[in-house]
Amino acid sequence: MKPYAVTILLALMLATVIASQGEDVSSSLTAEGGLIENLTVWLYVILFVVLISGAKFRMTWNRVLCPFVILLLMFRELDFDKKFTAMGIFKSRFYKSADVPFIQKALALVVIMVILVVVIMLLRQNWKGLVHGVRRRWRVECGIAVALLLAGFSKLVLDGLPRKLEKAGLGASDFVRAHHGTFEEVLELAIPVSLLLAAFYLRTRPEEGSESIA
Repeated sequence: MKPYAVTILLALMLATVIASQGEDVSSSLTAEGGLIENLTVWLYVILFVVLISGAKFRMTWNRVLCPFVILLLMFRELDFDKKFTAMGIFKSRFYKSADVPFIQKALALVVIMVILVVVIMLLRQNWKGLVHGVRRRWRVECGIAVALLLAGFSKLVLDGLPRKLEKAGLGASDFVRAHHGTFEEVLELAIPVSLLLAAFYLRTRPEEGSESIA
């Protein structure tokens, strides 16, 4: 777990340094199309190439599904769902709005169904192996678990944090209002880093006695 703890610590330090440079600098670095987002996307590209070129897959659907999930993460980072629709397809108002054409709603539902099917298939094949590997502190499974935790924390906690604090009756400080997005983007950068570390450990550990889930 040490490499992943270091990854998270470095990400938090980087976010703190960026935030300390002022709101203008922080916004420019973490804005859509900014340095942090582009670096995250390129790391997903590298990870995709690694997975399709040399990782040790068992002969299962994982050979296709794992790289496909990386592509989804990369497109999500690029806000690809907002490129061809009036608003993001993961927002409830997209389906409630009368301004969104029915065909867009139908296509969005198809996309979401495909994503759900892929996620369910991966979970069915790998959930037990992932839990077992995390309990044994195997580096591959721990890297995947850390990436999942970072994704969940970024989306469920940091995304719109001031609004969530206000709904809970808690006030958000000026620092939180100005820089919660900075920490969200930098922690999202740590996701492909963790997965790249997991891919490296997958390629270097012996096949004997290991239960790879990837």
